[in-house]
Amino acid sequence: MTEFRETQRIDKGLLVFLALMSIGAIVGPLVLTYQEALKATGGDGNDITVKYLLIATGAFVFTALVFSLVASQRLEIDINKYRFRFRMPPFVKWKEIAPEEIESFRVEKAKWFQKMRKSRMHYNPFTKKASYMMARKYFVELKLINGKTILLSTNMPDEMLNALTDFKLNGK
Repeated sequence: MTEFRETQRIDKGLLVFLALMSIGAIVGPLVLTYQEALKATGGDGNDITVKYLLIATGAFVFTALVFSLVASQRLEIDINKYRFRFRMPPFVKWKEIAPEEIESFRVEKAKWFQKMRKSRMHYNPFTKKASYMMARKYFVELKLINGKTILLSTNMPDEMLNALTDFKLNGK
């Protein structure tokens, strides 16, 4: 019996980069506009200080919330002999696929532009293709009987293929 569990998270380097860029994007314009407001009022900026303090606090809280949302993104895949499910919290709850729904599956090496997209959920209604991708070297393409295609990124393509083969064989 082959079991496969994988949890993929956003790279820590990307998170640090996003944090530094967001701090710079908030602090820079606030400091410049505060200096201009002080010049316009002749240097007495008591009421301006409170307004800018409130704006800076709100911007910081908003940035912290967005950053925590980005940091919480992950892709979880769980395959055993009886169940195949995946999720991408906080947006996608557990989705289960039955063995009889799978028409075929294969592994592909991600091209450079697929790796550069980082964390991504996407559904194209014209091609009926849903992708749940993190920045990984490989992805598994599942073709379902209803015509839909699901792409899941993975770091362990051979282990995932073995688990999918056992899952598919057990369902027949």
